[in-house]
Amino acid sequence: MRVFTISIINCILLYFAYLYLRKLKSCPCVDQDYTDTLRKTELTVLSLVVFSTSIGLLEVFFKPRQLYQKHFNKYVIFVFLFMVCTIIVNTKFVYDTYHFYRTLKPNCKCANKWPKYFIYYDATVFTFSSVFFILAFSIIGYVAIKSLDKLPWAEMSKSYKISHRQSFGY
Repeated sequence: MRVFTISIINCILLYFAYLYLRKLKSCPCVDQDYTDTLRKTELTVLSLVVFSTSIGLLEVFFKPRQLYQKHFNKYVIFVFLFMVCTIIVNTKFVYDTYHFYRTLKPNCKCANKWPKYFIYYDATVFTFSSVFFILAFSIIGYVAIKSLDKLPWAEMSKSYKISHRQSFGY
């Protein structure tokens, strides 16, 4: 349950960061293009976090084990696509935060508030998590490719190629 408490707190903080970015429309020392792009990406991140927290809460309270056993392949594909979508959105968020940081004037009073630092913190966490997931997918892909030769149909395919070659005199 602690994980969901942290996720709910994260949702609240992301919402405050989103409100902070909306208020920056009236700030003259901020580049509005990057702020608008970052605001839209922040809203997308907030939506993904709310969605994943809701799915997690549903799994805790309803425990749909039979549904997983029945539709396991669809569930795995959904989780994989959700993770890929999350990596893409997190990478875009890091990119937009970098441009926001680069264009923000250091002595701007209307932009120097605590949500700015939370946005920087989120970008740092998203950087590490995106690198971690890319490495994890790379390792899983490497292991999957290496284990293809050990699958039963790979042996049948090899024996078919050998018998096929022998019948044609190769």
